[in-house]
Amino acid sequence: MDDLKKRLSDRIEFLGSSSSHGVLIDISTTGACCHHTSAKEKGSPVLVQFNEVLVKARVVYCQQRGEGFRLGLQFAEMSSETQTMIDEIVDGYSRGVPVKCTVVDGDAGETQ
Repeated sequence: MDDLKKRLSDRIEFLGSSSSHGVLIDISTTGACCHHTSAKEKGSPVLVQFNEVLVKARVVYCQQRGEGFRLGLQFAEMSSETQTMIDEIVDGYSRGVPVKCTVVDGDAGETQ
């Protein structure tokens, strides 16, 4: 629970009722929460794609929810260009612009 209290920026929450996989629950300029089909170990690296932006992240929590899992993700190692794109996604999401969110299985390799 301490990890949730250590947020570095305000998060923008999803206010809909859907809980399908790939749904973005909340996002900020430093991390996100989304549904995923499989469990991920706390601390493990993942790649997460928001629309066309691919970002390295670290799993800070994983909780089973129905048939899937809720993943808390902290972004890592972003270039200034990628950070600018994330900032724009967060701004758009705060105004109701939909964001497609996909957690990519496997090693967190190179990002944009």
